[in-house]
Amino acid sequence: MAFDEGVRDRLQAACQESRLVFWEDEPGEFADSIGGLALDGVEVIIVRGNEFALKRRILRGGGDRVLVYRAGGAHASDFDYLLDVKLMARPFSCSLASSWAEECGLAPSAEATLSAHAAFFASGKRLQQFSSACHSSGWLSRSANREDIELGLLVVACGAKGTSKVDVTRDIARAVVRSFALDRDLETQIERYGLGEALWSSLRAVYDYSSDAPSFADFSTAVVLTCCSDLVGQEPTLGPEAAILLSSMSRDSTEASAFEALISRTEDVESLVRLEACDRETLVSNPYLHRVDRWILGGLVADVAAGMDRSGLGPTRVCGSGAILTYLAEKFGAFLPTAPAQRAECLSWLFWQMGSAPFLGGGFGHFYAYAPVKIEYAIDRYAMEVKRQLDVLDRRLAENE
Repeated sequence: MAFDEGVRDRLQAACQESRLVFWEDEPGEFADSIGGLALDGVEVIIVRGNEFALKRRILRGGGDRVLVYRAGGAHASDFDYLLDVKLMARPFSCSLASSWAEECGLAPSAEATLSAHAAFFASGKRLQQFSSACHSSGWLSRSANREDIELGLLVVACGAKGTSKVDVTRDIARAVVRSFALDRDLETQIERYGLGEALWSSLRAVYDYSSDAPSFADFSTAVVLTCCSDLVGQEPTLGPEAAILLSSMSRDSTEASAFEALISRTEDVESLVRLEACDRETLVSNPYLHRVDRWILGGLVADVAAGMDRSGLGPTRVCGSGAILTYLAEKFGAFLPTAPAQRAECLSWLFWQMGSAPFLGGGFGHFYAYAPVKIEYAIDRYAMEVKRQLDVLDRRLAENE
């Protein structure tokens, strides 16, 4: 095989980095053309014949930089006289995987790992992203082992953004659950890249996930089942990280569609819930399953509509729509800010709505549509006040999301 400029430049750069470079060309692809290779300031030594004598020549060399080339690898039947030279030298390889390793700043020993995932590198964009991850990540160093390299490939495949190995594994798990929920093909891609075993190994380390037939569907169901284990009367199948994953998805507005789709696609978990066997506080503390929400709200609405909430330690009397909204917001810790300034503003608008909408809106509707006698003054008065209040509301909403 003839040398192109890319190979020549890589050889020149390798020799600039180290005085002694050893190129073990096991396939012998460049054996015919190596004799014509000329590098600036570098002596090219081709291994032929008496390797022991050649070894002495190399070790006795002066200050010149040396490239040692051997085609076909070491002789299996003989002692490798050049082994200590190889160990001293900077190794060089000319395979695609070696070029990927060099571009990503990884040691030549990473070549075998990268070669096993050649399908991943079919995209120049993925290679660029992986190279960027290698150069910016604290744990993907030049001496990274196979496990770390494969985790780095998963980072790119799953779009993970974390900085530590635990954080990127959390991002990967989230991508797995999101892909299952939204029926995307990430699982197929990961298998095509040869990263399936690495994926399940990383999830096992952080989430305690173990399965005879691991899959995106099985892992996602295990996450939901673990977070609802107190409702179904089973021991959690995953570690505490599962609760962090599902909780963060449920509170992230950008993940709303994925979270709803996940709960929908794991509806079998809902069928295992024993509502009657759970106390109200246990049900209220679990915000994930719609069946539980409907059951809680149904009972609560019935109680509050009757003017009495019996879900606590004792009955609580409450009436009036504004009072009911405030009571429920405080009971469930939602919709009502706790900071004094924000809380005051929220209550101000609630009381504004309670005081204006029923009286003015109801008055306008009555005199305009239902009064037996049309009273022009009453209609005009209420119409003007309703418009004014709606203008106040419109300007407020224009300034806030």
